[in-house]
Amino acid sequence: MKRISIYIVALIIVACSLALAAGKYKEGFNGFTWADPPEKIKAKYPKAKILEGRGLYVENEKLAGYPATLGFYFYKNQLSGAIVIFTMDEVRSEKYMDAFLRVESLLESKYGTDETKIRENEASEYLSDIDSIAMGRGVYKDIWNTGESLIVLMVEAGSPIRIDLTLFYFCNELTAESHVEEDKKRAGEL
Repeated sequence: MKRISIYIVALIIVACSLALAAGKYKEGFNGFTWADPPEKIKAKYPKAKILEGRGLYVENEKLAGYPATLGFYFYKNQLSGAIVIFTMDEVRSEKYMDAFLRVESLLESKYGTDETKIRENEASEYLSDIDSIAMGRGVYKDIWNTGESLIVLMVEAGSPIRIDLTLFYFCNELTAESHVEEDKKRAGEL
């Protein structure tokens, strides 16, 4: 009888620990919560493909009304980050800046005013933001840190014929853990 009581207490402790761990995170990305397993993403996106053994990606999706490729990153089988690569149908700076401003507005309505704005326009006295992006000379970033998540929206022109509009989401805690583990591995190589 004593042995059964010990097993029941142990089972209750394990169940409570799992329940606490499952509810640890409140934020995430696209309806998923940080620490969700890959199977949960695969259930929503059955055509998800493996991304270099570190995650999953889904092509031909829409986010905020724009075509996009979604990437999901995992640390120890827990959702730890996401990336959205907006895939506009044509490379026109006006379309990218309009999309950047629209997504920025949507993020501000969800997370409040971004805490960091970075505007790098190499020829700001001569070029507007749109012209700067069109000529491959501009980078615009907005960064939100909610405590639990880091969100980065960025439009960048690598050249006049390549413009990237990207949205990153990271779980601060899981990302920090993965960096510590990676640093230990690298230190072991020295």
